[in-house]
Amino acid sequence: MTDLGLAHLTALDLAPVALVAEAARAGFSFIGLRAIPATAGGPAYPTRMGTDAHRELKRSLAGEGVRLNEIKPGDLISIPAHYLRAAQICDVVADMPASDAAIIAEAREGRLPPGEGALPLGELLEALPVDASLSVEMPLPALAVRPRLATALNATRRLLEHRVRGASRPDHRREAGGPIQIRPT
Repeated sequence: MTDLGLAHLTALDLAPVALVAEAARAGFSFIGLRAIPATAGGPAYPTRMGTDAHRELKRSLAGEGVRLNEIKPGDLISIPAHYLRAAQICDVVADMPASDAAIIAEAREGRLPPGEGALPLGELLEALPVDASLSVEMPLPALAVRPRLATALNATRRLLEHRVRGASRPDHRREAGGPIQIRPT
């Protein structure tokens, strides 16, 4: 049987520990957590590592046999590199959509090529581990499929040319004049 996960948006009214318990009760194998709001003023549950809330969440996950598979985080630097295996990038205009309908429209068809909007994608790339896989999410039906995919690929490559992945992480260092390297652990 396929493991299924529960995205936090499905039950965003539940705090993380309650979400773990309810996900386990319903039969889900893993959860995602939302650490930043989906909409202005919306609910979010930032849980910093090393806090009592973080320790309680870890106990709850272990006790219920549920895995944490995804976090919609704000501060990537504080998350150990081995937890950050993949990221999905896109870009958007600077003005936040004014209504739920506008948010949905942007999510489904209004994203911009990475690096061509207002999101701080350069900082995101610098905060991700070098070996984290990247995917592009750019629903833009105004472009035909082939030009859309070419635009997504080329924009992402341009973005990657100007930023050093992992440069902000504490487990990276720069040799004199050389490339960024991962320190052995």
